[in-house]
Amino acid sequence: MRNLSHMLITISFLASLLACFDPVNPEFDMDLAEDASSDFAREEDASFVGKVNLRHCEHESGTRVELGQPQEAWLQRSSAIKVKSGEANHALHDVLTTRDRAVDIVGYVTYGAFGSGLEGEFAELYIHNCEDGFELMSRRLIGSGGQVRFVIAEEDVPYYGVYSIAMRVPGDQSLVVGRLRVFPEGMKFVVVDLDGVLSEDSVSKFESQLQDLFEPIGLGQRVPQSRESAVEMIDARVEQGYEVLYLTSRSYALVGKSRAWLGTRGFAPGTLWFADQPVRNASDALAYKAGVLGRLSQRGYHAEVGYAATAYEVSAFEKAEVSSVFTVGESALDGGGEYLGPSYAAHVGGLDVSLVVDQPFE
Repeated sequence: MRNLSHMLITISFLASLLACFDPVNPEFDMDLAEDASSDFAREEDASFVGKVNLRHCEHESGTRVELGQPQEAWLQRSSAIKVKSGEANHALHDVLTTRDRAVDIVGYVTYGAFGSGLEGEFAELYIHNCEDGFELMSRRLIGSGGQVRFVIAEEDVPYYGVYSIAMRVPGDQSLVVGRLRVFPEGMKFVVVDLDGVLSEDSVSKFESQLQDLFEPIGLGQRVPQSRESAVEMIDARVEQGYEVLYLTSRSYALVGKSRAWLGTRGFAPGTLWFADQPVRNASDALAYKAGVLGRLSQRGYHAEVGYAATAYEVSAFEKAEVSSVFTVGESALDGGGEYLGPSYAAHVGGLDVSLVVDQPFE
């Protein structure tokens, strides 16, 4: 009887100990950047002046991402049901940042066509380290709506360069990839939208754009056609030395389709930036795009060229002091900027690719 009493006390003690690590509200949310900092040691001081070399630590496109991590049990009883609502439709922000600040990387963990968000489970962030592949940097709990925010401390930001990043859900090993670009101040870039700018789809009425363009894309009912010579225009700008920012008002639910569309159409790699909050009208879109460009300007980056298809995009570019603004398509008539017509063909013919922009990196 005494042995049984000791056993019950031991079980009670263990139960109380496990309660401290309640999986519903766990306190052991981990950031592993400190442990991983040895592989991402700072190559030069953040105040370094002059041109820098960029690393290119990218996963080979089209090949399977292998992280070598085991599958874990779900923390929440409802998670197994949520993941059966449809295929994983996760999203991961591309990031464009300097090395003199902590880096926020935002991801979304959702399932099914209606974006059922997973909550209360862990998600992991990996960064390609150039040598051994993807390295675990942070492990965070997924919050409301399936959003998860990873923070990489300033001292653990990688060398200047372009890195593949991946977000993994240990409960089912689903994952999504993106890119982290770490560039010095003074970097110059071209900013373009997708809808109406790189694609032919009309965006003359913003309200109908949401209903007639975004939703059919999300349901797989429409694949936008690229505008004539749009690929060549981006290629010419890249040859001039510009980085490319694909700045879209689309929501995170369309990130996967947007990334795939850019790749299959042959557009050069760049930073894909999407909206975290719903963009319901032109006023929202103007504030969102001007805000993104304003924050990049505060980091010392310069948007020298912008391509727009609507007056609100031109206004956002003007507010952000984009040096040269070009407009394309019927919706851009009399909307400001230099109007190019319905195609980029003549514009591309007039671009001198030998005039290479001066970037702060080799």
